[in-house]
Amino acid sequence: MARSDREEKGTVTIKGVDKEVYRTLVSLAKLWGKTAGELATQAFKLYLSITEAVGGAISGLGRALERAGDIISRTGLQVVSGIGRLELDKATLQAAEKPLLLMGIKRLAVKPDVEPELLKEKVMGIVDCEVVEVPPGPLMAEVLNKCRFVGEVAVLDEGEETQGQEEEALLPLLEEGEEEREQH
Repeated sequence: MARSDREEKGTVTIKGVDKEVYRTLVSLAKLWGKTAGELATQAFKLYLSITEAVGGAISGLGRALERAGDIISRTGLQVVSGIGRLELDKATLQAAEKPLLLMGIKRLAVKPDVEPELLKEKVMGIVDCEVVEVPPGPLMAEVLNKCRFVGEVAVLDEGEETQGQEEEALLPLLEEGEEEREQH
């Protein structure tokens, strides 16, 4: 798995963690079928990516984290996470009432109808995703600006999308043919 190549895991002790926050994190981890360490790692990645987006330097990390927390609470982000595959199209982005934070998605496919300006306006970040698929063209630059801790960014060939749609359309016909053969 590509992710294991870039991550080292081990026991880490952090002093001064609020016990209520830790209990909540453990509860959420259980609810989502993850370990507390996996969820804490995602939280660290989220804060680091937001800090980077805010432009905080390493020396001002504390102030930047505080600002990042304020930004999240003020903007009321909508977090979308824990999804195996998500296809993001223009209609979905236009319908989003709050900025989206796409996090922990195994395979995110940005559809060709999405315009770079719309993505810039509606997506706060793409964080901790395994694969992000993007159609060729100017949208790629905007997607790359939003990506943090992403395993792979792949250019989606136009033929790949239509091939998948054609296979889906043929599936009922193939199933009908199998049923007819079984009857004879």
